[in-house]
Amino acid sequence: MVVLSLHVTHRATALPVLERLTEDRALVLSAGIRRRFPKAEVVSLRTCNRFELYVEGPPELRTEIRQYLGTLRLAPTQFLREGTLSVQHLFRVASGLDSQLLGEREVLGQVRDAYRAAKRRGEAGPAIGRLFERAIHVGRTLRQETGLSRTGRSLARLAVEEAVRSLPHPKEAVYGVVGAGRMGEKVLGRLKKSGATDILLANRTGPRSRALGRAYGVRVQTVEELLRRGTELDVLFLAASARRPLLSGRRLGLADRSSPLLVVDLGNPRNLDPRGLPSNVRFIDLESLKATSRALPDSVRARLPVARRRITLEAHRFLAEAAAQEVSGLAQRLFQLADSLSDREAREALRRLTGDTPAEEVLRDFARALTRGILTPPLRTLRTSPARQRAQLIAAAERLFSTPSGPA
Repeated sequence: MVVLSLHVTHRATALPVLERLTEDRALVLSAGIRRRFPKAEVVSLRTCNRFELYVEGPPELRTEIRQYLGTLRLAPTQFLREGTLSVQHLFRVASGLDSQLLGEREVLGQVRDAYRAAKRRGEAGPAIGRLFERAIHVGRTLRQETGLSRTGRSLARLAVEEAVRSLPHPKEAVYGVVGAGRMGEKVLGRLKKSGATDILLANRTGPRSRALGRAYGVRVQTVEELLRRGTELDVLFLAASARRPLLSGRRLGLADRSSPLLVVDLGNPRNLDPRGLPSNVRFIDLESLKATSRALPDSVRARLPVARRRITLEAHRFLAEAAAQEVSGLAQRLFQLADSLSDREAREALRRLTGDTPAEEVLRDFARALTRGILTPPLRTLRTSPARQRAQLIAAAERLFSTPSGPA
């Protein structure tokens, strides 16, 4: 199994660059890789912290896939990983240990959703599927073992806590939420838990908004209706999924507002272009929001080095299991081929033994026929292979057949 991955992450890339790497861009790149390498499998993972491509392909394509990924100029700060490093990184991502908000809840679901979406598109097959299923299992297990699953760290919770902290009377405040997707629903849930009672929900499509409105007991409006009431709001959460900003500071129509307003933008790309916001509006995006997060409890932080070592061990174990499965599959196919050839040549040998041909000659011809039947097809492949591939295949064959070994 050969795993290669291309990364643009929060560690070296600012949010304005990350938000230009849209879901549409991910779909185009994944489809392009599949067209260029039909035997490869691809999963694109895009979150507010990262834009990543994971590619699994046969060993003979490793160099070509690596070179191609290197030509994809996503950002000046992109980097390429392969093999164990790719697997380790994915396991860290799924565990929440590579997030800017360390231990965030959302990322495990995003890893799962990315794999399922690639599977529906026919881009993820069984090989890369095993990798992502193991990553999801490792992420869930390590979150439980480290205590990260009990800290409840999530972007929605962080956003609501920041809003509540900024208000003198948070339970009496008026909150607006734009977006009825997964993030918008989580914000609604956290607001209700905080004791908020006056919440306005708006979305571009009606059915989903109305369903959430009934579920959480909040008022539902169109985005335009919500914006017209902007002067009544104390906090505005923006959590819509969009390819480009839905709003601008000017469109919010807050020029006449006298009281302060907190705008929390949870979109990537951001839902709001903050240019033109009046001075009494405080704007927080994902990058600035994460800077306000509290430190992990000491009991959890003490377990993180052990979790990182466990991830390294799990990555090596996964690749060893994958290699064993590949060898087992090849061995089964080779034995099936040898058995079929043996049966055919044995029938011919038995027919000749009933005649006048000496048994020794029949057995010698039988052995030669087996040898030629097994070796001729791969030698024909070697002769017709491109020069660079031929050299690699010859080296591999010499390594395989140079030393006699015991039974497989």
